[in-house]
Amino acid sequence: MLFIEETGQTSIDLPRLKSLGEAALLLADKRGDFSVSLNFVTAARIRALNKRFRGIDCETDVLSFPMLDLKPSDALKPLDAGSARGTGIGRGAAGGMDFSLERDGDGNVFLGDVVLCSDVAKRQAVEYGHSEQRETEYLFIHALLHLFGFDHAGDADKRDMRGVEKKVFGEE
Repeated sequence: MLFIEETGQTSIDLPRLKSLGEAALLLADKRGDFSVSLNFVTAARIRALNKRFRGIDCETDVLSFPMLDLKPSDALKPLDAGSARGTGIGRGAAGGMDFSLERDGDGNVFLGDVVLCSDVAKRQAVEYGHSEQRETEYLFIHALLHLFGFDHAGDADKRDMRGVEKKVFGEE
């Protein structure tokens, strides 16, 4: 199950984002209770964050700040948040990740923060010819996959990430 703590936006269909996020969890073989923080910010704020954390002085659509140390090679490996020690990803002596420090106040594994720029999402929705809701959904899923360890730097990683995105939206 995916729990979303959202700030800064009221017009987006959060139950739909949750449903899509849970589909992404299943497709990436992530089981158990996870949470994510979703923050909607202005163009000026995301530009400042992009400059501070990535060294790029321009607006962007979405940023991900992962809590877990997952790599692209981990992205499609099973991960079970239901135990004190995650299973499936080879870290630590017991062959899994220790989630004791990554739990939120409700006991869910906290994946990290997603910061989404509403202004850029609106512009891109017009550019791509779909609704702001659809653009926000795509950006959220894209960022969520980064929190799972997905990346798009190399061709194989990009193919894996795009494949999951397409399946989440029923395009494949």
